[in-house]
Amino acid sequence: MAKKRLFDENGNEVKGKIKKPFYKKVWFWAVVVILIGAFGSMGGEDEVAESNAAAVPSEKKVETTEATTEESAPAEEEAAPAVEAYAVGEEVSVGDVTYVVKDIQTATNVGGEFGENSKGTYLIIDISVTNNGSEALTVSDDFFTLLNDGKTYESDATAGIYANETNSFFLESINPDLTMDGKVVFDVSDAVIESSSKQLQVATGFWSTETELINLQ
Repeated sequence: MAKKRLFDENGNEVKGKIKKPFYKKVWFWAVVVILIGAFGSMGGEDEVAESNAAAVPSEKKVETTEATTEESAPAEEEAAPAVEAYAVGEEVSVGDVTYVVKDIQTATNVGGEFGENSKGTYLIIDISVTNNGSEALTVSDDFFTLLNDGKTYESDATAGIYANETNSFFLESINPDLTMDGKVVFDVSDAVIESSSKQLQVATGFWSTETELINLQ
């Protein structure tokens, strides 16, 4: 019986037994399947871990936002206290001093021919001042300030002297329990004269922090 001749893949005659390539063997593919399964399992666990890790900061962020909202809530509830303002004719007590605005007038001149002319329009406020303290009170035009639309106006001391026929609030002394009547004058624009929001601020001294507001409508 003739001996079976063996040839390789290239057609060359091979002496002896031809070995199969390793990738054609059953055990090779069994190992491949096992490795694929192992890597697939590890990848799934990593994805789950990453998903859980990403979810944690989100929960913390929500908790932080809720805490911030709760903390800011009281600040929104605390409204600024309303500033009380008095009306013309009402008694206004500031420390040991009581003020009453009696009348409001306007003019372009005070004191006549030899008096003062306004640059705009004079706002003339008739007011009484009562000293309720135990010592004499020296009153000045600086006790009075006009406020309107966020702006501050100083009184015109010279015009005040001409506007008052007898007494003016220029360094006048008032003894305890006495009342002084006089006029305070402000030189302002017509827009201020017509404004419905203008107020007179009254104080108890040159640098006093005690003040009250009187609406001049």
